[in-house]
Amino acid sequence: MKATYFKKSFLPIITGLSVTLISFLRMYLGENDFLTNNIWAEDGLLVVCNLKVNFISCLSDSYSGYLLLYPRLISFIVHYFSAENWALINNLLYFVIIFLLSYLVYSILVEEYSKIITYLAVITPFTLAITSDQVMNVHSSLYLIVTAYLVIIFSNNAWLSINSQKKYFALALVVFLHASSTPFELVVAFIIIGKRLLKRKIYGFNKALIFSIILINLLQIWIILKADEKRVIVEGNLLVLKNSFNYFLKSSISIFYYPPNSKLESGVFLQQSLVSFLYSHVYVLITVIFSFAILPLFAKDRQSYKLHSISIVSISLIAILIISSKTFGWPYRFLVLTSTLTLWIFLNLLSFVPFKILRGILILLCIIAIFYNTSKSFPISSYRSEGPKWTKEVNSKTSLCLNQTQEYDLIALTFYPHWPTQNPHAYGLTEPTTNAISCAKLLKKL
Repeated sequence: MKATYFKKSFLPIITGLSVTLISFLRMYLGENDFLTNNIWAEDGLLVVCNLKVNFISCLSDSYSGYLLLYPRLISFIVHYFSAENWALINNLLYFVIIFLLSYLVYSILVEEYSKIITYLAVITPFTLAITSDQVMNVHSSLYLIVTAYLVIIFSNNAWLSINSQKKYFALALVVFLHASSTPFELVVAFIIIGKRLLKRKIYGFNKALIFSIILINLLQIWIILKADEKRVIVEGNLLVLKNSFNYFLKSSISIFYYPPNSKLESGVFLQQSLVSFLYSHVYVLITVIFSFAILPLFAKDRQSYKLHSISIVSISLIAILIISSKTFGWPYRFLVLTSTLTLWIFLNLLSFVPFKILRGILILLCIIAIFYNTSKSFPISSYRSEGPKWTKEVNSKTSLCLNQTQEYDLIALTFYPHWPTQNPHAYGLTEPTTNAISCAKLLKKL
């Protein structure tokens, strides 16, 4: 029995180790002391909050309209360690989480897909050239990668017949934490509910899970509406659609061609002529959307699950693009999510190539193209080296507290990337979720 368990666990473990190693190397080559010196404001502010007040008080203070339960749980653990070690503990916990996450995703998807396709799907978010330091090693941004994973998992059928209770509980836990961390779980929730209704298998634990997802998503929506930060709403449906497809094209191009140090505003990503063409020839756009999002749902051949996955992921991708363009704007980090989903659609299409040798060659060429593209931007990134060193920051503010300020005076900690900045997404933050902390509390964490 032990031999069988080891055999089943070997490839998921290898996948988890691959993801962890790739993430570590990309960060290390970008800045070799990142492990002890890099903690982003998105994570660090939550640690400071736990130090100033209790966990419940921090949880009730939304972070720019997000509940972010998962990173808050991580920050609750981190705040028990000395301030100088916050970055180290935060980064180590990140590696543990992505190992467990990739292990779980691989072990579920491999029941329906080949080992190589499953492996590619799992490591993709961490190998894309466009993956930035705003996503990797930031707990508060991990929801983007998890959203892509969950959309892919629930677009297929393997999760409907998970035999292992531990695996099913782990997946349910990921869904719950995701739902209580980001509004993107709405997209995943619709897939889960739709699949369950089609299969007519809603019972026991499934009912409880679905009910909790709906309840938490309603809470997320309420928090966003009540947040102090006022998000800019893009006016004009045509502009929203054009922005959506413009960013879709940018994310698609970046998978295979992303010059080092390139910006989204550079010529290679400005595909306005293609976007304008699609909207000048609406029938072409409708045909493309209908072909990928609607037609595959009616497939009934032996590989229909792949066509259904293409359809569901395409619909999810369109929903994410439109929702983000309408409400959130388009932060650079979002492209990791859309690029991962786009590549999954592409890999499913490759699986329909009739000849096995030709299919293998095309998949190999795809792998080579992705890794060659990433190799030019593998280290992440010069942006980090411009930020403050966390250990120096702690020592500097500790020295200031000891020599120049009173015990209960407030002092401002500076996180990556030089936070606070003139960033509109920082304006909605209020006490206790700020970078201000009393000297007394800081000195207690030495």
